[in-house]
Amino acid sequence: MDFLSRHISDFHLNYWETLIDDWFFVFAMAFLAFELIRYAVVKKLNWQMMGDTVTNFITLVFFISISFVLLAGFYIGPMSGLRNLPCSIFRQHGLRSSSC
Repeated sequence: MDFLSRHISDFHLNYWETLIDDWFFVFAMAFLAFELIRYAVVKKLNWQMMGDTVTNFITLVFFISISFVLLAGFYIGPMSGLRNLPCSIFRQHGLRSSSC
């Protein structure tokens, strides 16, 4: 349990994050192929099981895609010009002098 309190360098942390991000989908595809081949060998593979397996994989793809889009929105949102918009329509037309 001593390794939990040890310092991890930025280089190693970035290396492991990149490795996991780049190869996770490849490992998931390989595991899917292994699972389908294993079921075919033991003669338990039918169209329903194949459909369930492919559906689970499609769900994984959509989860990764939605997570990517949401995280991109959190990173890009603060840098966009949305924070420079006026607080209300009254402030935009000068009808109210108080700050937001």
